[in-house]
Amino acid sequence: MALDTDKIDDAALALLYLTLHDGYRAWKGMDWGVLGRLHDKGMIDNPVGK
Repeated sequence: MALDTDKIDDAALALLYLTLHDGYRAWKGMDWGVLGRLHDKGMIDNPVGK
């Protein structure tokens, strides 16, 4: 069975929204591949932590 990465990305974006604080920051302890795809789609900024 092939993975539907669009559904995974939607779920990850929802989780990022739920962990949103200060109006623009979210906890990004997720898979780097998912965060990279969301960044490539323009849905998040700065997917890499410092």
